[in-house]
Amino acid sequence: MHDNHLPELSSEFGTHLRRTRRQVLAMSAPGTILQPGGAHLPGTFPVPHIEQGLDGRSITEALIETFVVSPDAELSPTGQDAELIEAWLPTAASFARSVIEATVRADVAIEGDSYLTVSLTPCDQIIGDPHFDDDIYAPDSGVGLVAIAANVGGSRVACEPIVSNPPLPGIPLDVPDETFEAFTAGRLSLQQSATDRIVIFPQFAQLHAGPRLADAGVAGVRSLLVFRAATTEILL
Repeated sequence: MHDNHLPELSSEFGTHLRRTRRQVLAMSAPGTILQPGGAHLPGTFPVPHIEQGLDGRSITEALIETFVVSPDAELSPTGQDAELIEAWLPTAASFARSVIEATVRADVAIEGDSYLTVSLTPCDQIIGDPHFDDDIYAPDSGVGLVAIAANVGGSRVACEPIVSNPPLPGIPLDVPDETFEAFTAGRLSLQQSATDRIVIFPQFAQLHAGPRLADAGVAGVRSLLVFRAATTEILL
């Protein structure tokens, strides 16, 4: 089932992003992990529609670029495709500034450099399987954060506790296959983020997925931006 309501990012929701991983587990019922879900940043964020590659040919496989983002939102590309970098840079820079400024307003402290990946992927190649961006239990590390925007099909984010075996430091979470199957089958409460809006959620242990565009027979190309950052606990 889907709960389409996502709150707007606030200091209150920022509490979920200020926690350590140990705190997340301490607040979860035994045998489960809390799933706070996501929050939208205020307003829209138009994501460009790019249906052809820079050489004019059809896009038949994913085109990906990653930028290192400094704490003051300066971007440094890591790839060598100058045309792809130039095409994405204005949108990527605006996206990074929007996320960093929003985290400041929500009293969330980003630690060190962040990473912003942009991609163009044919919709018929997007499976949308549920996953964690980070499932390593480092007890005293911050949960981190992920911010996503897309022009086709927003993210699906779990918003009820999921079953998990007790975690051990330094290794991935031990989550049974049934948890992922329940997400895919719609037996978990999910939030559906909107297109052309930025959604933000914890990076550690937050189950989420992209849209199942291949199964739905959707044509075209999906433009996607994904910002990932480490966070540090701050006491207000």
